[in-house]
Amino acid sequence: MNRILTILTGFLLVFAFAGTAGAVSYLYTDTYQPDQYMNSWCWGEENSSVSWTFDITDEASGYFDPTTQDVSFAKVGLTLEDDEGYDFIELAEFSVGQDYWWGEVDTGDYSFGLSVTSLAELNKDGTIDATLTSFLGDFNFKESTLYASTQPVPEPATMLLFGSGLVCLAGIARRRKSAKIRE
Repeated sequence: MNRILTILTGFLLVFAFAGTAGAVSYLYTDTYQPDQYMNSWCWGEENSSVSWTFDITDEASGYFDPTTQDVSFAKVGLTLEDDEGYDFIELAEFSVGQDYWWGEVDTGDYSFGLSVTSLAELNKDGTIDATLTSFLGDFNFKESTLYASTQPVPEPATMLLFGSGLVCLAGIARRRKSAKIRE
């Protein structure tokens, strides 16, 4: 009975000093809102283009730290608005990091996941470049938002609890082994 009470007391002490064990994942966002009219009426003429840099290391984004955190998933949202003018088609190219999308523009929201190559670029310093270019027709570029989530990193308390659990399992196995040898 004393052994059971001693083991239970040891577990309670470990939990009391370790605190809560949990790893937290974070979602960082950065929004660019140009509300810009973009147009291009002929192949070969200079295209209307806008470039910007997403930065998730600043205060508004939540202070992503590339030295201690890694982005495991990221996507970019793009809000475009067709002016519903007399042109029959609007074509655009959107690039972010190493990824790009090319297609027809209609009013609405578009969403693009980042590839592993672009994630590596984002993890390097917490920034990634983006460009939207109008190739044919005209439309309004309302906004673009980068959503980046980090992988949960175990806290020291989690590692302490895991380590103490392994020590307890090793102790129980050792006792059982020594009890079998005595018999």
